[in-house]
Amino acid sequence: WLPGLRREVSALARDGRLTGEGECAELLRDGLDRDRKDEPHAWSGPVGASVGYEWPGKVSVAGARLVFDSDLRMPKHMPWIYPVRRSMPGVLVKAFRLEALGDDGRWTTVFAERQNIRRLVVVPVGVETRGLRLVVESTWGAPAARIFAFDPLDKCRVKIPAGSPI
Repeated sequence: WLPGLRREVSALARDGRLTGEGECAELLRDGLDRDRKDEPHAWSGPVGASVGYEWPGKVSVAGARLVFDSDLRMPKHMPWIYPVRRSMPGVLVKAFRLEALGDDGRWTTVFAERQNIRRLVVVPVGVETRGLRLVVESTWGAPAARIFAFDPLDKCRVKIPAGSPI
């Protein structure tokens, strides 16, 4: 992330039709992975909500890149007593799943994570599908989740470990 610069979003994200619940879904593909001062850049939705992409025909989705809100606005203080007891940011997505749209019109889970602790998550899915959606199952305490980016990827080189594929 470089201040003031947008990253390039994936072709699958640009070409897909966004669907789902929540607010400001278009911000998932605006190329900004954090809020600017007085300018939010995140999708938000209640726990249980989903947001995703659909395409007119089948596409090959190798993986997905997700950037969750980890409450970067939270004041940071150096501790003076160890061990430090800390909690995860309440808005950070804790559990989520990715689902692919089958030929029969039903959604099937292709990846699930139950204990996410990362802001940036890149996961392999390796599916041919007409749709890919993200379902937020829980946060670390907040009633709603905020997500800065959700990019379906045509190539996926996982650098950051995540949960196990289903």
